[in-house]
Order: sequence, then structure tokens, then C-alpha cells
Amino acid sequence: TIYLYFADRQALLTALWAEPVAEATKDLIVMARGIADPIERLSRLLCDYAAFALEHSEIYRGAFLYVPSIAAEARDKQNLNGVPFYRLLVKAIRQGQERGQIVGGEPALIAQSLWAGLHGALALPINLATLAFAPQRDVAKHVVCLMLAGLRANPGQPRPGAPETPIGTPT
Repeated sequence: TIYLYFADRQALLTALWAEPVAEATKDLIVMARGIADPIERLSRLLCDYAAFALEHSEIYRGAFLYVPSIAAEARDKQNLNGVPFYRLLVKAIRQGQERGQIVGGEPALIAQSLWAGLHGALALPINLATLAFAPQRDVAKHVVCLMLAGLRANPGQPRPGAPETPIGTPT
């Protein structure tokens, strides 16, 4: 049986998606290093995250939509600082705040809110597949625009339109 090699079903599933997620994470890190503007970096991080979710939907479902049992929820939780995507968000937010581009607030909580907002835009149509939502790509792009507009420190600055970065390719 395959469970001789894996502790449980979740360990098996993790083995299936760990490598592609690690590769995508490396790509995000390289991309983020090349963008000096914190708001543009946040836009690209969020858009590239959404593109990965849409272009690799089975991996995304396995990695990010798994719902653990109640007993599993009680296990020790990994510190978010161990998650590279999260650290990239926090760093961009902190730098944006230092430059006066991004509203004040706790960078860690803002990062979690951005990630949760985008995740919801991607997950809701999957979890409630019987409802006729707009295409995930469109909703994700709109959510990124709204969240970034809300982060801008100067309300007089032009509000961003759709992110320049495309979110995935049509399937």
C-alpha cells in the first residue's frame, strides 16, 4: 500500500504538489528582487500567485484548498514567517510604508489580509461551483485592484486600474 511510504493522506498529497509550489516560489522570489516599487511588487506577487492558481488548478487545489479534519487543526501550526510568499508580501508592505506609499498598520496583518482576499477570490468559485460567478481570472484581477487601491497612503494619488500583469492565460 502507498501509505507505507507516507504518514497519512495529507503527506501523500503534499508530496504531489511540493515541487511545483517550490518552483513557483523561486520564480516569485526572483521576480520580486527585480521590482523596486513596493506597490508594483505587491501587484506582481498577487497577480503571479493568481496566475499559478489558475494555470495549475489541480496543484492549487491540493496545496491550498485542502480542508483538514478537526483533529488535524489542533496540530502545531507553522509560523507564517517560514512561508516565502508571505515574507515577500510583508517586506513589500513594510517598504511601501517606509516610503509613505502604503497606509499604516501592521504589515503582517495587511499581508495576511491580501493573501486571504485573493485566496477567497480564487477559492469561492471552486468551493461553490454550483453558483455562476464571473470567471476567476476577472474576479482575481478585480480583487487585486481593489486591495491595492485600498493600500495607497495618499488618497489623492491616481487609483490603479487593472494590474498591468495579466493573470494567467485563457484555458
